[in-house]
Amino acid sequence: MDRSVRFLGVVLAAFLCLDLGAIPTDASANTVTPGTWSYTGSMSTERSHHTATLLRTGKVLITGGKGPVGGFLATAELYDPITGQFSTTGSMHNVRAGHTATLLRNGQVLIDGGGLGDIPSEIYNPASGTFTETGTPSIDRESGIATLLPDGRVLVAYGFSVSASGAEGPPVGEAELFDPSTGTYTATGGDNSCPREDLAATVLGNGQVLMTGGTNRYQGTGGTVACASLYDPASGSIESIGSMTALREGHTSTLLSDGNVLIAGGLVIFENDAPQWHGSAEIYNPSSETFSATGAMTDSRFGHTATLLPNGEVLVAGGANSTTEVDNGGAIPWVDLYDPGDGTFTRTGSLKVPRAAHRSVFLGNGLTLAVGGNDSEEDTNTASAELYTPPNPVNIGAPQQGDIVFGNSVTIEAEYDQSAAQWIDVYVDGKFLRSSPPLTFSWNAAGLANGPHVVSAKAFNSSDAVVGTSAVTVNVANGPVALFWPKENATVSHRVAVAATLQAGVQWADFYVDGKFLKTTPPRTIYWDSTTVPNGSHTLSVKGFNSSDQQVGTDAVVIDVAN
Repeated sequence: MDRSVRFLGVVLAAFLCLDLGAIPTDASANTVTPGTWSYTGSMSTERSHHTATLLRTGKVLITGGKGPVGGFLATAELYDPITGQFSTTGSMHNVRAGHTATLLRNGQVLIDGGGLGDIPSEIYNPASGTFTETGTPSIDRESGIATLLPDGRVLVAYGFSVSASGAEGPPVGEAELFDPSTGTYTATGGDNSCPREDLAATVLGNGQVLMTGGTNRYQGTGGTVACASLYDPASGSIESIGSMTALREGHTSTLLSDGNVLIAGGLVIFENDAPQWHGSAEIYNPSSETFSATGAMTDSRFGHTATLLPNGEVLVAGGANSTTEVDNGGAIPWVDLYDPGDGTFTRTGSLKVPRAAHRSVFLGNGLTLAVGGNDSEEDTNTASAELYTPPNPVNIGAPQQGDIVFGNSVTIEAEYDQSAAQWIDVYVDGKFLRSSPPLTFSWNAAGLANGPHVVSAKAFNSSDAVVGTSAVTVNVANGPVALFWPKENATVSHRVAVAATLQAGVQWADFYVDGKFLKTTPPRTIYWDSTTVPNGSHTLSVKGFNSSDQQVGTDAVVIDVAN
């Protein structure tokens, strides 16, 4: 028989009277609906065409970009997922936009290109929060690519050159390698057959780098390309592998869990032609070195982001589909999820703020950060940021948040989406309890101290990765009468809420501190002025009585007063 009891009247009566300054509110009350976006802190300034890099500390480094009025920025800031806030960090030595930021093996970040003229690259040190100039590349390129190779070096390639006055040169095909151990650049094999900028690059499972699309537009000639090439670190050369199925610039390229690459969206512009954009997508297969069409996005877009989620799906967010350049707006809020299993995109809500030329980062807490970008048709950059909370494949159905439970046979019911997860583990206060199946089982709460305890579940996929979590806080109340607040060994001060539960057959209860009478129920929650006793250890207790005035139960906790 299920011994868990949901005393709704008692719980409501108690919690409606609680001093929220004395009893912490449950964090789940502030969570958002799974599968939706919610605002988080804002950056210190508006940015687009910036970088966002997840550091080993779990924070996100934001650098440079175009500011409120389009000018290039040198400032940088850090996003802390724990606090949900941005804070400033050291500034770069040079203003940059359309540059790259690459996380190195040592946890530092290489900042390359995007500046004006012949300037050195920079290294960001998270320990000191400062940027230091390092080697100077042969070309100060904007809208090129930079990828970390398996040996720790960084491949920098393509883009267009920029003079000290800001004049743009033609797209280039040159490539070079940055060596973090020496802080220097050396030339490596380039690609003179298809110089371009605004392309996409992805490091494959075999260590090669796939580079696709872009544009060779310069001084009114040229336009979007479908070129595709591979950089081989072993030979130090770039080899053409033909063309994609469509012309693309401003598209995304995402390595999937199966080793294939999803290429999505993009813009097409040629001399004297109106810009076109499309929602088509294709898959690159490294084994056959071929491109093939896959399902189309629900909206055409370019300047969007594509983020691989732990369940293997790809989150495509924002972008633009106006007939003007990204810099001039046309941002959209729509978000798609790509399912590699059936090759389809599905609309999954929308961003709070339409944005293009923004950046997205998958965080260590399972959320996805979208930050900055253009947010209107007036070329307005935004400082706002938001978080995507994925649909949760696991849920604890019983007990529910705030339930009062007791005894040696409390029913726990857990459920999970078997298309997203293979099994779940259940925990009590972080200690492993059991794995599924079954999904319904009994838990012995009789041995736990009365008071709040956390029942949680983690869902795992076939790769043993956690793809979802769920947790509820319950109040254990063993015995006819139980103190469930404050907890054993809690530190309290000033006005303190003291709450008890009374089981069937208990008519009223008396509260005591160090054996001295305080108050009689009802209510089942009282407030005690802890300044009436010296600082230090004290005992709060409760005694329950039946209708014949006989004592039928008692409970006590030791707390520490610190006024």
